[in-house]
Amino acid sequence: AGGGPQERELHVHRTLNVVGSGAQHQTLFNDLVRLVDSVFAGEDFASQPAFVVDTGCGDGRLLRRVYEHVKSNTPRGKALAEHPLTMVGVDFNKDSRVATELNLSRHAVPHLVLFGDIGRPADIVELL
Repeated sequence: AGGGPQERELHVHRTLNVVGSGAQHQTLFNDLVRLVDSVFAGEDFASQPAFVVDTGCGDGRLLRRVYEHVKSNTPRGKALAEHPLTMVGVDFNKDSRVATELNLSRHAVPHLVLFGDIGRPADIVELL
């Protein structure tokens, strides 16, 4: 999926924003882990999400960390072969999508990377 000429953002230094966004995820990750644990703690895997979506995914670092946490620290992590979990990076900006694709591929994280606008969540849902 691609954006085209309309995806150029004049108000943001995108490379700096992508790096800063990825770094900020480290700060937020500890709080997020508690929520992730509550979602993936049980053994009713069929009722758990098949996707984790990060809109405005930056470089994909948060998706990678969440996947690695689920894999290593939750009951679902032991059942990923039977109940796969796909991480979905959504971003308006092509540089972010490329960085996410590289990051998740390099770490063997099952994923999709999609063009999307955080202000249009229904469009993102349709892509899934």
